[in-house]
Amino acid sequence: MNVQTRNRTMLAWLLFGATFGCLAAGLVVAVALVRPLTVGVLAEGALGALLYLGFAIIGLVLSLRRPANPIGWLYAASGLAWSLTVPGEVWVDHLVRSGRPLPLAAQLNVAVGEPLWAPAIALGVTLPLLLLPDGRLRSRRWRVAVWASVAGATLAMAAVFAPGQLTATPVANPFGLAGTAGAAAGTLAEIGAFLHVGSLAAALACLVLRFRASRGVERQQLRWVAAGATGAVVGLLAVIVLLVIQDVYGIAPGAWLVALALALPCVPVTVALAVLRYRLWELDRLISRTVTYDATRTVEAFAARLRDQVDLDALSTELLAVVEQTVQPTQASLWLRPPADPRPLR
Repeated sequence: MNVQTRNRTMLAWLLFGATFGCLAAGLVVAVALVRPLTVGVLAEGALGALLYLGFAIIGLVLSLRRPANPIGWLYAASGLAWSLTVPGEVWVDHLVRSGRPLPLAAQLNVAVGEPLWAPAIALGVTLPLLLLPDGRLRSRRWRVAVWASVAGATLAMAAVFAPGQLTATPVANPFGLAGTAGAAAGTLAEIGAFLHVGSLAAALACLVLRFRASRGVERQQLRWVAAGATGAVVGLLAVIVLLVIQDVYGIAPGAWLVALALALPCVPVTVALAVLRYRLWELDRLISRTVTYDATRTVEAFAARLRDQVDLDALSTELLAVVEQTVQPTQASLWLRPPADPRPLR
């Protein structure tokens, strides 16, 4: 394994480990603070963790097996973006329910967590849809959609400094700026949201065009991914509409959370189905081939040592070790036929 491969492997595991660590920390905080800790509360937290972990798992497998394809890295980064504020969310909710003031760390968590959906969706939905299935754009014209997605996700983070009531947490933005600076931050965030929605729709259109031009197995692969992408995009657009309805008319509070919970799993679930049923990115073949290369190398090394081995006991031990490494039986034993009687018959 060369240095570049080792660094990629380490980065892939670090991204997954960071995501898993954030989700595990959220569970620990929930167990420590939430009272009463009912089955419903635990099930709700586990469902959210599984949604984010789905992106992380797909990202880990893809980045390890197809490191040159950026889609795996995008999924891994999306899983981390979704999970970054999970440990603080439970803590903040506990503080708000008890009526206590939010310390600086909690304020930072709610302010940053509010617009973090934009980069998470750009990394986990928009950009992968533009790059499916081979990690390349359909043509150079689609670079506009990529830049719109990146710019939209970046500008949407300006909401950290926009004044007003937060959506996910019923408190005023603690980092909201007053006057012209706050108004500018709000305007930038609105522009970012507009670019984000536009690039999301463009990504869906790109996938539809790829699907129409595909043939054979690739068409079957993209059929599942296109179905999941359609569900995700429609669900995310519904989230935006429901947020506007909630802010403007004050009705259907929290309905956007239901739409978000239904939209997010569409991508990892359908990608998993495409991998398992139609060998998307040929991951199952790669894993099988990797195992068969390891077994072949072990047998070849044993065959090379066999030419120089004369000790029967050592040979027996080594043969059993080779069988255990390649076939992996529950148990193995070696029976040797006794040598024939060298004395001639009379």
